Amino acid sequence: ALVRVIGRDMPVVAFDAPGHGESDPLPDAAQSPEHWAAALWGICDALGIGRAHLYGHNSGAATVVAAASARPDRAFSVLLDGPIALPARQRDAW
Repeated sequence: ALVRVIGRDMPVVAFDAPGHGESDPLPDAAQSPEHWAAALWGICDALGIGRAHLYGHNSGAATVVAAASARPDRAFSVLLDGPIALPARQRDAW
């Protein structure tokens, strides 16, 4: 998969949005790209990752857009793969 290919040249962290995949839900049960983006940056902080290349597939693309919009100083690049339809305010940000 793409993660293995990218991982040949740089470290890769695969992120499951809270409440999805193998991840526990957020304590307040909030489910939105903005909440997931905050969780993503929290993980990056815990791992000592300052700037990152962001890749998102499907709903992960919405999370990546939210993460880059919230912290453009930390988003080195953004790659969206098969993004879901984004709300107007997120489309306008791009």
